Amino acid sequence: DSASRRRRCASVEIRSGAEILGIEPGFELLVAQGGELSSVRCERLLLATGARERFMPFPGWTLPGVISTGAAQILIKQSGILPARQTLVGGAGLFLNAVAGDLLKNGGRVSAVVDEAAFSTGLPSPGLVFGAWRKFAEGGAVLARLLAARTPRLARTRIVAARGDECLREVATARVDGRGEVVAGSERLHAADSLAVGFGFAANIEAARLAGCAIVHNEALGGWVVRVDTDLETSVPGIYAAGEITAVGGAAKSWTEGRLAAAAILRRAGLLKPGKLQAETDALRRRRNGQMAFARYFNSRHTFGPEYMARWVRGLADEVPLCRCESVTVGAVRRAVAEGFETPAGVKKATRCG
Repeated sequence: DSASRRRRCASVEIRSGAEILGIEPGFELLVAQGGELSSVRCERLLLATGARERFMPFPGWTLPGVISTGAAQILIKQSGILPARQTLVGGAGLFLNAVAGDLLKNGGRVSAVVDEAAFSTGLPSPGLVFGAWRKFAEGGAVLARLLAARTPRLARTRIVAARGDECLREVATARVDGRGEVVAGSERLHAADSLAVGFGFAANIEAARLAGCAIVHNEALGGWVVRVDTDLETSVPGIYAAGEITAVGGAAKSWTEGRLAAAAILRRAGLLKPGKLQAETDALRRRRNGQMAFARYFNSRHTFGPEYMARWVRGLADEVPLCRCESVTVGAVRRAVAEGFETPAGVKKATRCG
């Protein structure tokens, strides 16, 4: 009953605003909270560290008014305010439509939705649509809202510059071909008070790497992700992973994997009788299979091949800021690489680029 659940939860310690600085064998976690350090010991560990947005630099991205798509959504959903009266949403991926839909739903204007990918990129199969019909129904409703508002949706189009004096005033876009080259003479200007930009998501695998868990690179799953088995256990016995760090795929998948990992931990700890929760676990695994299929489709919409990305990066001017905190430009990083600093750690040491 609810009273017994409250008694069980009374023994759970919750630490908000805490950061894991280290994970030692055993497991002992070094935790920073409120300026103080402490350690936490546990027999098993479940990592659910989520994902962050990915970005590409362009001239003017440091102007006031240029924010991430996630930041725009947080402003709307948590603070109840719009980033500006008129916002251009751009970058790559399905998340752009969702953010534009939220802006329109809350009374904002959207200059355009600018997507690097073609509309035909990674079209879903009928089986995927059937298996994830709720997701596609939600997406269809968003597209209907954009069409009703006559919001331009520009495919194979890149943000090439954000312009303004002390703040954003307009955004320059240009068409790109299938190789990732800007099409000459295709530049357009869009009036905008804000630019919400994002190029997909990357899993936060740092804690898993601290613990020595094996990671793999799979663009279909979102890039670098943590390798897990059917029980969501990592390569380190006793450490489990759930959510975006196994594959970038959304909140529903994270919830499913959290339940699966919890059942596996209870089973390993001997707290489940044989067969208990088996039917629920089997159902969750079937659900996860469908959610993983949707994750592969979701990530295909903001994934581009290495040659495409190389042309994109080569098209950036040397003076474009890459790290605003340390005032490091693209050109400074290019010079460091030419001098032999070819790893991320080497570039950071040579340029202070974060």
